[in-house]
Formats: sequence, C-alpha cells, structure tokens
Amino acid sequence: MQTLQALETFDEFSPIDGMDATTARQLIDANRWYQMSNNASLDKLHRMQSRDKAAELLDTILARLPFSADALNLKGRLALDEGNLQEARELIEAAIRQHPEKASYWSNRGFVSLLQKEFDQAEAFFDRALAYDNSNVQAFSSIALCHYLKNDYLGAFLRYRSLMKKGVLNQAGQSILAECCAQLTADSYDQELENDLLHLFSLDEFQHVKLGNLASSLIKAKYDLGNEDCTLDIDTLAKDQLLLSLLATGCIHNTQVEELITLLRQHIVIEVSQTGALRDDLQKLAIGLGLLGEQTDYLLTATAEETLFIEDLDQCIRNTLQTNWHPADIIGALIIVSMYKQLYAQNYSYKLLTMDLSDWPTGLQPLLEKNLYIKCDLHAIRFSLPHRDATLARGFDSPYAFSAYPKWQQLPYNSRSSYARALSEEVGYQNVPNSLWHNATCLLIIGCESGERAIRLARSFDNIHIIALDKNEENVAYGIYQARQLGLTNIEFNVFDKASDIQDIECCFDIIEIHAAHCDDIALIHAAKRILDSQGLIRIGLKQTAPELEQVINQLQQVHRVATAENVRQMRLEVLQLIASTPNHPISQQSWFYSLAGCKQMLFRKDRNSKAQIATILNETGLVAISDIEAGNEGEQLKVYSKVKSA
Repeated sequence: MQTLQALETFDEFSPIDGMDATTARQLIDANRWYQMSNNASLDKLHRMQSRDKAAELLDTILARLPFSADALNLKGRLALDEGNLQEARELIEAAIRQHPEKASYWSNRGFVSLLQKEFDQAEAFFDRALAYDNSNVQAFSSIALCHYLKNDYLGAFLRYRSLMKKGVLNQAGQSILAECCAQLTADSYDQELENDLLHLFSLDEFQHVKLGNLASSLIKAKYDLGNEDCTLDIDTLAKDQLLLSLLATGCIHNTQVEELITLLRQHIVIEVSQTGALRDDLQKLAIGLGLLGEQTDYLLTATAEETLFIEDLDQCIRNTLQTNWHPADIIGALIIVSMYKQLYAQNYSYKLLTMDLSDWPTGLQPLLEKNLYIKCDLHAIRFSLPHRDATLARGFDSPYAFSAYPKWQQLPYNSRSSYARALSEEVGYQNVPNSLWHNATCLLIIGCESGERAIRLARSFDNIHIIALDKNEENVAYGIYQARQLGLTNIEFNVFDKASDIQDIECCFDIIEIHAAHCDDIALIHAAKRILDSQGLIRIGLKQTAPELEQVINQLQQVHRVATAENVRQMRLEVLQLIASTPNHPISQQSWFYSLAGCKQMLFRKDRNSKAQIATILNETGLVAISDIEAGNEGEQLKVYSKVKSA
C-alpha cells in the first residue's frame, strides 16, 4: 500500500528541447490525460477513460517517433500503474538511454524496483535522480520509503523529518512517518525531537496514537524516570506540553511514565481533598488524566483512599444536580471524577446531557465529548443492534462491560485507487480474480474488531462494498459510529455469534477476510467458503504469540478467573510484578498492555496462533495458499491469501 501511495504524484511534464510542435502538444495532452487518470476526485469511469486517451496519444506518437524518450517514459509509467513491471522497466530504460540526464526517468525506474521489492536497487535509482536534480522532493521521499520498507525505521524517520521541516512532506509521507515513530524510542532527551513531536501532535489528521512509544520514551528521558531518586515538580509537569499532548491522546506506552501518571493523579486528589478546590494551574493536567482514563478504559488502579474520596465527590455531584444547578457548580468535581470513572456510566449522566456540548467551557469540551457525549451515541447504536440474551441483560455500567478495542481516531492517508491493483501487489497480478478489474468488489471481514481496517479499505478503494462482522457489540457500535463520522455509505457493520450466522448471509463475496480471533475456527472457515465466489480469495490473519508473552499468560491462566474489569486490573498488576526484573520486557512494549480492553483480549485469550498452524488450517479447510505468509511491522501480525483447492 505504501508503495502505491508513493506513485500518486507524477512530475510535471516538460518537453525536451528541439521537439517538434505537434509531438510536444500531443505529449502535453497525453500527460494531462494521465494526470486526470490519477485524480482521486474523479469517478472510476472518467479516470479509466482518461487513461485510455493518454495511451492512445502515446501510441500515435511512438508510431511516428519510436524513440521519443518522453513518450517511452510516460508509456512506461502507464505500464507501471497497471502492474506490467517488465514492460515498464524496458520502456523507462529505453527513455533513459535517450536522455540519461532526466531525473524523472530515474525516479520512475526506481518505482519499478520498489514494486519488485528490490529496495536497495530502487534507492540507487532515486539517488541518480537526485544527482541530476537535487531539489527533487519525490526522489528524496522515495529514498525514505525504501528505508521504511527495509525496516530501517530510524533512517526513514530522519528523512521524512527533514521533509517535514522544509514544509514539503505530503499526507502519504506523514502516514509513513507515523509508522516510523511507532517503531522508535528515545534513549536520551532531545529538545529538537520534542519540538518535532509537538508539531506532529498539532496536526489534526496525523495518527497521534502512533507517537506513543517515542513520546513516552522522551518523557522518561526528560525527567530521568529510570532514576529512583529523580526529583519531580507537579507544577512543572502540569505545564509540560508534550506530557499534556500525550495524555490527551491516551497513548502512554511506558510503565515508568505510567507510574508517573499514577502519582500525579494521586497528588491532585490529595491536594483537592485538603483544599476543597482544583487549582487552575492543574486543570489541564487533570483533564488530560481524564482523557487518558477514557482512552485506556480506566486501566490504572486506585488506592482505597482515592476510591473513597471519588465516591464522596460523586455523591456531591449527584446532590448538586438535584438542585437548580449551573455548570460552574460541578466543573471541578466532574474533572476529578473523570480521572477515575466514565461519566456516562454514572446515574446522573442524563442530567449532564440536557446541556449541549457547546454550552460547557471550551477547555472542558474535549473531555466531555469523549467521556459523555460520544459514549451516549455509542450506547444508542449498541442498543439498536440485534442482542443476545446475555448482553441484553447486562447494564452499560456492568463490571463485565469493556469499550471497543482498539480505539482509533485518525486513519493513515490513502488516495482512492483500485482495490484490484492493490491486491495484485500482495498476491501477484495472475492471482487477482478477473472480475475485480472490471466490476464492483464485494468484501466480507469476519472479526473486524473496532473497524479500523474495514473503514480504511472502504475509504481507500473505488467501487467496493464491505460487510464487517464482529462478536463484540462495542466494537460494532464503534465501527458504525466512525463510518458515520466519515460519511461512508459503502460499508455496513453487524454482530455475529456463530458459524451458521456467516453462511446465512445472502450475498456472494469476491474476498473474505478472516481475522486473528477466528483464524482457527474450522467451522467458520467452511461457512465462509459457501458464500465465496468460485474465483474468490480468503485472507486469513493471525497474531503470533511471542514466547515471553506465552509464558506469562500460561502462568496467569493457571488460576480460573472471570473477565471482569477488576480481575483484568489485578492480572495486569501480576504481569507487572512478573516482568519487574526484566527492563524493557517485550510485554511492556505492546500497545494492548496499556488498555483494559486490550489486556482482557490478550490475557484471557485461549487460542495460541503460530505460523506453523497456517498449513494445518489451510489443509483442514480445503484451501491452498497463493501468497507467502507475511509479517506486519510488529512482527506478530501475519497474513496469508488463499483460494479453494481445485476439485
């Protein structure tokens, strides 16, 4: 996907000196039609027609002037876009032989190598482009992409950061920069890095959650949190913009920073209990702690004294709301309670909801939006879903209730393109069902979690309709909410319970994705095969459990426990004790470890996926792999595409 995004920009065409007027005009027209064929604002039909016109003009030019370098290069680019890599290579190399000084030719040759996964060779071609045009942003950005695709996240980060500082980093580059940040940590404090992170936190469309690892490690280094004797000042911390940004996005990914957060929360409660008021200087910090609590499902444990104080404060709010109240009467108390509890789950929330969000003070609105108003919307959506008896009887404030996981806000940037083309990059042109190149794609996702991938696919590709299913009602409600926020009409979410629910779907699918939670459910895979088109593909994903995690989970599951919120918190405390003697233990690096719902998902997980299982699963379900088993950036995310074995 990242490779395809890098191809979205084509250098402005400039005819070679000495070209006759007719050819120059036709080349300009061909390039204009080509640009239109890549314009995401146009529908698929108009883009295909534009591509055909560009190809027709190029054929006319090459019939008259078979060695026209610009025509060869542009025709090579067309072949590249269509996945005809050998033809693209030959055409672009022919153009380079005519005019090796043209930087854009070398860039296009680099793109061919990128798609062939020859990353070192691609980088060499982009270097040649820069040698002829040292201001070529596309070539420099593509070198950064090469480093990213080689898992050299630091090398990619440094190059994308350079583009960011020059103000020429596009949205596709920002998405890859976010992925690089997710893989990096800071060993020491650096002011320039802090400034860069603050800039990224300020970008509305940036995936802020991806900054968790890097920002948390920088906070740790800044305050020397690894030193037990470090001196901390709450007033200084309360003004730290990086810490406040980190809290607001809820992406604390460091146990020592988590300890700091726990102490800050305790300090605020102690001060408020003594003074009877929340100081203005501490309000932003307390609001940040409330946002963190909401994002992590109130993962942090509280002392008995804290719990008692919050219960008393909660009762004060309840009593005040029985009077002729004004927001100013309860603002401080709401902020403090929100550090420990979900406001919507309190029995007075309906009184708070009588006010519009805009009626509250501006600084409080982000907290109330996430902790009250969006929770209300999600609850309404969940209530409208088909319910199983057990979940219907469960209250929304039940100890068995968990929020959707993973929670997400921003999506990586994608320009709209062809799903068939993107699929061909993963499975090879020859394995893409023919119908996908010409007809609408119907895709089913089983085990969609909170809908991030499903919505990203729905937003990124033309002429695609997606049905996304999950057993968790909170996940389905979250997916529906996000799809509505983005105005998507080509995706629908629903709850399913068992394999028979799958085969009862009255639709035939071109592609079915079965995600990790159900990858070893043989009955479900057989049910999916029954609603798969004869030429369709099944994508099976799984999460491979690291040995260190496997050992810890096995130890915890020796004691039978029910998956309540309190039990999950207790199990997590036990994990922290087990890994305390191992600095930077792999478990403490996992994003799920910093979410109550994530911990429940992993610590109560019964299945143990492994790469070796895939062959067994495919054999038992009559499927045959058509792609290699590929790992994602985190290493534990695996996937394989398969099709039904021939009779």
